[in-house]
Amino acid sequence: MIAKVRLLQSPSWNGPRHPAHPLRDVFFTQIKILDVRSGSAAIGAEYNIYFGREKEMVYPNTPEQLSREYMVMMYRDADDAKHRLVEFPISKAQYTRWQAEVSEYRRSQLKR
Repeated sequence: MIAKVRLLQSPSWNGPRHPAHPLRDVFFTQIKILDVRSGSAAIGAEYNIYFGREKEMVYPNTPEQLSREYMVMMYRDADDAKHRLVEFPISKAQYTRWQAEVSEYRRSQLKR
Protein backbone atom coordinates (compact mmCIF):
# COMPACT_ATOMS: atom_id res chain seq x y z
CA MET A 1 0.00 0.00 0.00
CA ILE A 2 1.11 3.56 -0.67
CA ALA A 3 -0.53 6.06 1.64
CA LYS A 4 -0.28 9.46 3.28
CA VAL A 5 -0.05 8.94 7.05
CA ARG A 6 0.50 10.70 10.34
CA LEU A 7 2.23 9.12 13.30
CA LEU A 8 0.10 8.62 16.40
CA GLN A 9 3.10 8.18 18.67
CA SER A 10 6.86 8.58 18.66
CA PRO A 11 8.75 5.58 17.30
CA SER A 12 9.84 3.22 20.09
CA TRP A 13 12.87 0.92 20.23
CA ASN A 14 11.73 -2.62 19.52
CA GLY A 15 14.54 -4.88 20.62
CA PRO A 16 17.18 -5.81 23.15
CA ARG A 17 19.75 -3.25 24.23
CA HIS A 18 22.68 -5.06 22.61
CA PRO A 19 21.34 -7.50 20.02
CA ALA A 20 23.61 -10.39 19.04
CA HIS A 21 22.60 -10.02 15.38
CA PRO A 22 20.96 -7.31 13.27
CA LEU A 23 17.29 -6.87 14.06
CA ARG A 24 14.62 -7.01 11.43
CA ASP A 25 12.48 -4.44 13.21
CA VAL A 26 14.45 -1.79 15.08
CA PHE A 27 11.44 0.48 15.74
CA PHE A 28 7.70 0.31 16.30
CA THR A 29 5.06 3.04 15.97
CA GLN A 30 1.41 3.56 15.19
CA ILE A 31 0.12 5.44 12.17
CA LYS A 32 -3.21 6.75 10.94
CA ILE A 33 -4.10 6.57 7.24
CA LEU A 34 -4.96 10.02 5.83
CA ASP A 35 -5.14 9.14 2.12
CA VAL A 36 -4.60 5.98 0.08
CA ARG A 37 -2.75 6.28 -3.23
CA SER A 38 -2.46 2.55 -3.98
CA GLY A 39 -3.64 -0.60 -2.25
CA SER A 40 -6.51 -1.18 0.09
CA ALA A 41 -6.95 0.57 3.41
CA ALA A 42 -9.66 2.73 4.86
CA ILE A 43 -8.97 6.40 5.46
CA GLY A 44 -8.80 6.82 9.22
CA ALA A 45 -7.57 3.25 9.79
CA GLU A 46 -4.77 2.85 12.30
CA TYR A 47 -1.87 0.42 11.98
CA ASN A 48 0.93 -0.86 14.17
CA ILE A 49 4.06 -0.48 12.05
CA TYR A 50 7.51 -2.04 12.34
CA PHE A 51 10.55 -0.65 10.56
CA GLY A 52 14.26 -0.10 10.42
CA ARG A 53 17.31 -2.23 9.90
CA GLU A 54 19.90 0.25 8.78
CA LYS A 55 22.37 1.99 11.06
CA GLU A 56 22.04 5.31 9.25
CA MET A 57 18.36 5.97 8.93
CA VAL A 58 15.97 8.79 9.65
CA TYR A 59 12.66 8.66 11.42
CA PRO A 60 10.44 11.32 13.02
CA ASN A 61 12.03 12.41 16.27
CA THR A 62 11.22 16.06 17.03
CA PRO A 63 7.70 17.35 17.79
CA GLU A 64 7.70 19.18 14.44
CA GLN A 65 8.76 16.03 12.55
CA LEU A 66 6.11 14.01 14.39
CA SER A 67 3.40 16.49 13.37
CA ARG A 68 4.14 16.15 9.63
CA GLU A 69 2.30 13.99 7.15
CA TYR A 70 4.37 11.33 5.38
CA MET A 71 3.99 9.27 2.23
CA VAL A 72 4.84 5.66 3.01
CA MET A 73 4.92 2.34 1.27
CA MET A 74 4.03 -0.52 3.58
CA TYR A 75 3.14 -4.19 3.36
CA ARG A 76 1.72 -6.94 5.54
CA ASP A 77 4.33 -9.65 5.99
CA ALA A 78 2.92 -13.09 5.17
CA ASP A 79 5.30 -14.77 7.64
CA ASP A 80 4.22 -12.99 10.82
CA ALA A 81 1.30 -10.71 9.78
CA LYS A 82 3.16 -7.56 10.92
CA HIS A 83 2.86 -4.36 8.90
CA ARG A 84 6.24 -3.05 7.83
CA LEU A 85 7.46 0.06 6.07
CA VAL A 86 9.46 -0.31 2.88
CA GLU A 87 12.83 1.40 3.28
CA PHE A 88 14.11 3.91 0.73
CA PRO A 89 17.57 5.46 0.50
CA ILE A 90 17.98 9.21 0.93
CA SER A 91 20.81 11.42 -0.20
CA LYS A 92 23.65 12.41 2.08
CA ALA A 93 22.37 16.01 1.95
CA GLN A 94 18.87 14.93 3.05
CA TYR A 95 20.35 12.84 5.86
CA THR A 96 22.51 15.76 7.01
CA ARG A 97 19.52 18.17 7.04
CA TRP A 98 17.36 15.71 8.97
CA GLN A 99 20.05 15.07 11.58
CA ALA A 100 20.69 18.82 11.92
CA GLU A 101 17.00 19.30 12.70
CA VAL A 102 17.15 16.58 15.37
CA SER A 103 20.39 17.98 16.84
CA GLU A 104 18.96 21.50 17.04
CA TYR A 105 15.86 20.21 18.83
CA ARG A 106 17.97 18.24 21.34
CA ARG A 107 20.18 21.28 22.02
CA SER A 108 17.08 23.41 22.63
CA GLN A 109 15.88 20.87 25.20
CA LEU A 110 19.19 21.06 27.10
CA LYS A 111 18.87 24.85 27.41
CA ARG A 112 15.64 24.54 29.43
